[in-house]
Parts: sequence; structure tokens; C-alpha cells
Amino acid sequence: AFSTLKIRLVLSPAETTRPEANVVPVDKHGVPYLGTEREMIQKLLGRASRQAGARWATVVVRYWYGHMGAALVDAGLVSTSREYAVPPDRDVDPFALPRRLRTLALGPFHDFDDAAAHPRARVQMVGPGSGVTKQFLQAQAEGTLWLSNSLGERTGMTRFVTDWLAHHKPGKGHPERTVKSFAFQEAESISRRAKVCWAARNGHAVLSLQHDGIVVAVKRGSDAGDVAEQMAGASEEALGYRQPCELKDQEPPSGVARPQLATRDEVGRVVPGLGEMEGSGGRARPRGTARG
Repeated sequence: AFSTLKIRLVLSPAETTRPEANVVPVDKHGVPYLGTEREMIQKLLGRASRQAGARWATVVVRYWYGHMGAALVDAGLVSTSREYAVPPDRDVDPFALPRRLRTLALGPFHDFDDAAAHPRARVQMVGPGSGVTKQFLQAQAEGTLWLSNSLGERTGMTRFVTDWLAHHKPGKGHPERTVKSFAFQEAESISRRAKVCWAARNGHAVLSLQHDGIVVAVKRGSDAGDVAEQMAGASEEALGYRQPCELKDQEPPSGVARPQLATRDEVGRVVPGLGEMEGSGGRARPRGTARG
């Protein structure tokens, strides 16, 4: 399905409208965004719903696995994968914005993120490269090939990925790297889903998916550090190995204070349906883990 999950996202538009920059920012790879900061904010707020005078605005973001992720899930080769905003909703997903604009939109809430998700998944999945005396780059290459061969023999995933790339992305080499990436993404996604389910069961509102992390409006009286520990426990139960969860630092623009924190109770009084989600659930353990 094109949409795996639908979340009502709460924004803080008073803070979001502060930057008046007419520059086009670049991402961590040096690639320019498609518009200036002003234009990106206008697109976001242009699709938001907000009552006159209200502090909060809302947008609905739908998620999907992407083309390759959806193909692997449909083929039964992974149980879940990284979820992205569907293309029509990308302009209203703060996670797709530069970090400082994202902080202005989501700053009143907590960002819970897995600590070193892929390296921890690698320890569980990959044989070569686990020894501390091995050369790093050589071990990386050996481990990638080992995992690709292992999953190829056990599930046929490597042949599937090779054929899919040949058809959809001809010229893209190193299918073993794609296999490794999606194997680790399955682990991070199982952990993310475990955190989402734990938050929903315990009265917190999930507002945004961010690869292995989630943005949450915690209920009144909750300590964010305790919430992170409980989420780590939920991830460990789902994964079969320890996966710490940490609070990610918010980074507002220079000279701008982080928006005041808000609880689910405060926002829920004026935003109907806060924390409601539509979509698939499920519990699974990554197929590549030693315990799987």
C-alpha cells in the first residue's frame, strides 16, 4: 500500500514563522533544498489547519516504505522498513526540512532517538568484522559481503535486490550494500514501531516518524528521561537485543530560543485527535539477527 501510517502532526506556527531568510539551505551532503527557508515555511503552513488565534496548527502526514522498501515487504523478505512521508506530503513533513526549521516546528516536543542503531544491528547480524583487531575498512567490506551472501542463501533477498535494481535503477552497482542497508533498516524500523506502540499504550502522543526516532508529546507529569528508558525496554523486547534510546538535542536557529515545551494534555485540549494514528502495526524480529 502507498500509505503505511497516517499521523496528525502538531506544529507551533508562531515559532515556525520566525525565520525570514531568503537563502536556499543545503543538506548534510551539500545538496540544496528545493526552495528558500521562507518558501519551505510557506508551503508547510499553507497546508496546515489552524483556528484563529490558536497556538497550534495541524497537518496530516502519510508514510510509506519507499519503492524498494515496499517491494521487499511485499515479497516477505523484511517485516518492515524505514518509513518516509509519501511524495505528496513531503512538503508538510518537518523531518524533510533543514534541522533548524524542524526544531521551530516541533521544538515544543521531545525527540526520542535510538543510539547507534545500525552499528548495534550489525553486531547482531554480521559475522566478519566484529573483532576489535581487524582493519576497519576491510572488515566493513567483508561484513557487507558476508551478510549479503547469508541473506541470499537463507531468504533469496540478494537475488531479489539485484533483479529489482537492474529493472528499476539500471547502472546502480553494489547490490550487497543495498541488502545491508535494508537489513539494518528493518532492525531500526522494528525498534521505531516498538516505541510508537509503547507511547500509544502509555498515554503519549506520537507526532512524527524520524527513521529510528519519533517525536512525542508526553503526558503531563512524565519525565522524558524515564520515557526514553521505557522505550528502550520496548525496543529490546521487540529486537531481542539491547537498543538504548536517547533524547535528541533540538537545534533552533542562531539567536532563537527553543519553543517552550508542551505536554500532550496541554495541546490535546485544543487539538482534537491528538495522537491518533491510522495504519498497520505488528511485531517482528529482524531476520538477520543472531537470535532470529
